[in-house]
Amino acid sequence: MEETKDIFNHIDKQIKTISLLIKQDNRAFQKNKEIFEDFEDNYKKEVEELDENTQWDRFTIAFYGETNAGKSTLIEALRIHFKEPTKLEQQKKFKTACKEKMSIEDELNEFHLKSIELQQKINLELENANFWGKIKIFLGFSQNKKQMRKIQKNIKKLKKQNYTLDEILKETCDGSNTNAKTDFTTEVTPYHFKINNELVQILDIPGIEGKEDYLKDKIKEATQQAHCVLILVRDCKIEEGTLNTIKQGLRDQTEIYVVFNKSATNPHSLKPKKEDGQMQTMIEKVKNDLPKSYKGSKSIYALSAFLSQASCLLETSDNTITQEKQNKFLSKYKECGDDTLRQKQQLSKESFFDDFTAFIEGILTNTKDKIRCNIFNKVGELLGKFGKVVDTLSNGFKEFCENLEKNTSYLESNINKVCNSGRNALQSIVDRKLKTFINKIREEIHKKIETDIKDDEFKNYTESTLENELPNLEEELKQAMEGQHKKLLEDLEDEFKDFERISKNTLATFKQNLLQDLGLEFGSIDSGISWTGLAGAGVGGALLIAGMATVNPLVIALGAISVIISTLKSIYKFFSSSYKKAEQRKSLAKALDKLEQDIKEKYCESIESYIEEVQKQCEEKLQAIKDSNKQCNDNAETLRQIQGQISTLQKNVLANIEVKN
Repeated sequence: MEETKDIFNHIDKQIKTISLLIKQDNRAFQKNKEIFEDFEDNYKKEVEELDENTQWDRFTIAFYGETNAGKSTLIEALRIHFKEPTKLEQQKKFKTACKEKMSIEDELNEFHLKSIELQQKINLELENANFWGKIKIFLGFSQNKKQMRKIQKNIKKLKKQNYTLDEILKETCDGSNTNAKTDFTTEVTPYHFKINNELVQILDIPGIEGKEDYLKDKIKEATQQAHCVLILVRDCKIEEGTLNTIKQGLRDQTEIYVVFNKSATNPHSLKPKKEDGQMQTMIEKVKNDLPKSYKGSKSIYALSAFLSQASCLLETSDNTITQEKQNKFLSKYKECGDDTLRQKQQLSKESFFDDFTAFIEGILTNTKDKIRCNIFNKVGELLGKFGKVVDTLSNGFKEFCENLEKNTSYLESNINKVCNSGRNALQSIVDRKLKTFINKIREEIHKKIETDIKDDEFKNYTESTLENELPNLEEELKQAMEGQHKKLLEDLEDEFKDFERISKNTLATFKQNLLQDLGLEFGSIDSGISWTGLAGAGVGGALLIAGMATVNPLVIALGAISVIISTLKSIYKFFSSSYKKAEQRKSLAKALDKLEQDIKEKYCESIESYIEEVQKQCEEKLQAIKDSNKQCNDNAETLRQIQGQISTLQKNVLANIEVKN
């Protein structure tokens, strides 16, 4: 089977190639490559397990069934019929032990007769002896008494040997692997045959009602070895859990047959083969549950079949099938006279054992090609399983990335809205505070103008009023804008937190889908996104405050007033007082308008710089998220390439499955 063994070497080489592809793509897999390393480890483990458990040279038949279904009894009949080497050795030991036991029994009888004879002599001696003579006899000084002690010692020794032989007979008798009271089989027991020059292995699987959790690994190992499975069913009854356990353990390529073990407590219970309604229902159920694997069914009386083959039975026993039971079944065939061989042949026929052995021999045709086909199928199935994992993970990554990109686009749009809203809110603060300030200054100075003040007094009063009120304006603007700055950052932080929450939910959904689709859970999957908030956003706030510091309303105001007052001085001497007042009010209005305009322009420049800085930081964060999204897409693409390689490998393996006829 060198050809099939080479498959595993080829697979190992391909897996290493795929692994190298993953490890080389550092950018795409820097945070997720541990997932694929887990895949590689699990896959290689399964390949190694399959390699270790695969029977390359022996066609393997596994007997499944519930406790007391009759697996061991039927296997024992096959061991005897096909002269399984260990069974022949057991029978040889049994027959040797029987001969030794007969010899010991003869010796015991002989010693028993001698002891009776000696006892009679001792009794006669006691009758004829005087007082001191009787004392000597009781103390053992009599020659006959000495011989009696020697005989009793020999009897004790022979009985001990007899007990040892009884244990050997129990261990080596036909049916020693069966027990009528409990499930004797607690291990997967292999038996090796050579049937029609074909090497065969039969596995006796422990009962699989679903309660033997501690045997699951052993049953799985046996399943991987099996090329053919016989499911033994007693009296057309099988628990749902048993069928589920079988279905989970078996592979599609394994041949499966249902064997109905009919009960027969006496020879008259043996009836001609007939497929009743219950059997047909059971067959249909197995067909539906295992459509690709089911190949047919057989009926047999396993106990009667065993009795038709057994030649090394105990006369009586509490736990094993006895010679007495065999004689009971053979007594039905009186027409055969005392010919035990003919009686057994008739019982073998009526228990359907002849038909069953012919069925087994029929299975064992073209076994080399069947083994080859079975192994290639197992490998193909394993590749298909791994390919499904990679394909599902690839599609999952793709869907996850699409959702992330959608969420990122939504986040980007919301950030722009928040920044625009923040800009408008800051500008609105400047407009509102300036308007209130200008109106208050205008009202105060107008009152002073009405007192008919001179130009110098007008100038001085205006300057002092601005000097007193402008610091208040600055403080009000500072506090209001700092509040808006804080609100803007909180709004942006909320947007990133919402994105974080939505993305984490997307990731959780991705993981849950993997769990549902594959039965796998990968806690190590990382989206690659840093979920920290708007780092360094305080810099934007500092920029805003610094921008405000560059705006000096007093300088702006005094500059405007100085120009206007100097102009007034040159023309006031030609006009009346009322005209002077009007001109003062007019010049004040121009000065305040220019003051408002200049202050607003300076603050708007500061606000714009601040918003640009905030947007720049947001864009850096968004770019990090977009880079992570690209990494996720790269993961999906690399996985798609890997899946393509696995699919190609699987096709190449399955192309070699055709059985040579």
